[in-house]
Amino acid sequence: MSMNMKYEGIISSLPRREVSQNFSSFDYYQYKGFWFPLAFLESILFMEENFKAQPSTIFLCGDLKTGTTWLKSLIFSIMTRHHFDDSTNPILTKLPHDRIPTFEIDCDINLNSLDDTKFPLLGTHLPYTCLGETISHQFKDNPITLEQEIKRFLEGKSLYGPYWDHVSEYRKASKDHHEMNEIFFLKYEDLKNDTLSYVKKLAKFMGNHFLKRKRINLYLKK
Repeated sequence: MSMNMKYEGIISSLPRREVSQNFSSFDYYQYKGFWFPLAFLESILFMEENFKAQPSTIFLCGDLKTGTTWLKSLIFSIMTRHHFDDSTNPILTKLPHDRIPTFEIDCDINLNSLDDTKFPLLGTHLPYTCLGETISHQFKDNPITLEQEIKRFLEGKSLYGPYWDHVSEYRKASKDHHEMNEIFFLKYEDLKNDTLSYVKKLAKFMGNHFLKRKRINLYLKK
């Protein structure tokens, strides 16, 4: 049974709207209050059913255009600091997205190989409620040029939207899990304005308590 056929019943019952973009049109489906294209939705349903996160798995979560690419580079550099020297770290020659797979896109990679890797890192733009049972950033400047797209964004009908619900879910989850220290909620503005301090906090959250200023500055140069 293909993934499409398996989840056809669920998908067919969801609210749907047509989106026109670049002289083509496609459908968005509303699942758990958020909007996704069909391919992403199938992956979400598949991962919810099959993916089992380990205690050591680190998720980097944030909506589109909120600084997650920068954070991927920082997190990978911190986690791999004892595995590569400063000149051979693959983050220097590979895109951050190649080093940290995306949960809803690379579902086959995540399901089959994450347990075998030394670096259990996953990135996602999914809202908190769509991560399943196995498991932020502050909006600043999400560049949208078309009036129609701005309208969709404000109405909460953009990809992964509504945006504000996306952010508030992670903020609430970080407060709910504060005592267990499981979620580190980070604003893009904070990281940009006080990078050194927040990289140290991020490293501490990941278990690297003794990261020195010189090492942090090296990561920032990378």
